[in-house]
Amino acid sequence: MNPSPENKWDREVDLLVLGTGAAGLSATLTAAAQGAKVLTLEKTEYVGGTTAYSAGTAWVPNNHFQREDGILDDHEKAVRYLDAVVGDKVPREGWLAYLDAA
Repeated sequence: MNPSPENKWDREVDLLVLGTGAAGLSATLTAAAQGAKVLTLEKTEYVGGTTAYSAGTAWVPNNHFQREDGILDDHEKAVRYLDAVVGDKVPREGWLAYLDAA
């Protein structure tokens, strides 16, 4: 894409990645490995987005691996926990579906 004379760009890239979480950095690395010119931006002072806080882990209560090892999480406790932590920030149906599919 050639910018018009009134729109001068400082840099032209093949891929612009917004956010440095696991998905953003994976996209950056994959595209760069394929030879793309990539610009990755993060709005906070922390590289890693929410992944920086979670250390790349995910809480998946009552998953089939735990059940195979005899470790059982209480579904109702998980519901109460997410209800308290997430509240009305996201639709309840979404995180209930997550718990059911875990």
